[in-house]
Amino acid sequence: MNVLPIIFLSTVALGYMGAIDRADRYFDLQPAAHLTAYPASGSLSVHEIMARAPQSVDQPFCDQTSKVVETLIHDFAETEQDNWVQGKDMAFHLWGSGVLGTWTLLHIGQDGVACIVASGTGWSEGVVPADVIALIDVANS
Repeated sequence: MNVLPIIFLSTVALGYMGAIDRADRYFDLQPAAHLTAYPASGSLSVHEIMARAPQSVDQPFCDQTSKVVETLIHDFAETEQDNWVQGKDMAFHLWGSGVLGTWTLLHIGQDGVACIVASGTGWSEGVVPADVIALIDVANS
C-alpha cells in the first residue's frame, strides 16, 4: 500500500483547515458595520415627483412597486424586513440584505407607485428595524 497519497491529502486538509481558522479569526476581529443612512429627498409627494422629469440624485427614485421590489431582490439580495403604516395611508416597507449589508426604505402609495425614501449600509443579521428607522426622520423624508 502506498501511503504517499494519504499523507499528501492529510497535509492539504490541515493547510485548508488552518486557512479557514485564520479567515474566521480575521473576520471576528473586524468591527461591526455601522448603520448609515442616505436620504432620498425632502418630499414624499408622488404626484410632485412624477411631474418633474428627469429624476436627479436629490429626488427619490419612484416606479411601479413590482419593478422596485424586483430590483431590490435581484441587484441587492434584499428581502422585506418590516412594514408599517404611519399617519393616514403612509405605508412604509423596510428591506435589508445580510449578503451585501444594504437596506432600503420604501414608501408605497395606494396607486402602486413605490418611492425610495432612504437607503444605507450596515445591515446585518440581528439588526433591529427600529435602529434603522431611528436614523431617518420619516416625517420629513
